[in-house]
Amino acid sequence: MAAADVPPQRNPFLSAPSKSDARNADHLARSLAWFAAHLDDVPLRLHRHGVWTDPDDGAGSALGSPALDRRWEHWLEAASGTVTVIETILCYHVGRPKGTICEVCALRDAEGQPIAESGLRHSEREVYRYPMHAAIASFGQAGFQSDRPGLALTLTTLARAGGDAVSAAETLARRWPKMGDPQTARGHFRFALERLRKRWPQYDPRPLAGAA
Repeated sequence: MAAADVPPQRNPFLSAPSKSDARNADHLARSLAWFAAHLDDVPLRLHRHGVWTDPDDGAGSALGSPALDRRWEHWLEAASGTVTVIETILCYHVGRPKGTICEVCALRDAEGQPIAESGLRHSEREVYRYPMHAAIASFGQAGFQSDRPGLALTLTTLARAGGDAVSAAETLARRWPKMGDPQTARGHFRFALERLRKRWPQYDPRPLAGAA
């Protein structure tokens, strides 16, 4: 058979014979697209020049282990690591006496006296440095079954594969053979992603509602 006659390979996770399977495959495809779009920017460099040093006593590695790159160290420690962001949002003038200028969003003259309202205020909030990493880590051992991997490991493997379900399933099937079955893997990935999307709002780093 000539190369031009070879039929294109079908993705076993995103195509299925029945209408029900097709709907499930479509749902999974949309969930995977969402997942890939929200993955963290993972540091690619593991080590830096120098020898690893104990952060507590400053002693160097007796075996000469290379030092970890600072960004990679932050990534490893960032499951609960947060940063403070300042956002500009609408001011609702809570507690403002009638007929006065809101002190929170007041525009002031050269002497510091309020002369008008901007209608906006600044708000500080904590966001996760690596939100997807934190969201996945929050599952712990949840969803673990003897014949299928837990949710955290499932989602971590998907993340490492860049959202490629076929590659992730092949990796997981080495320990959990059932993940080598496209239908089983598709159902497991869909379940894991649905749980993640329900939990995502508390980790979502997007600006607050009403932000300018």
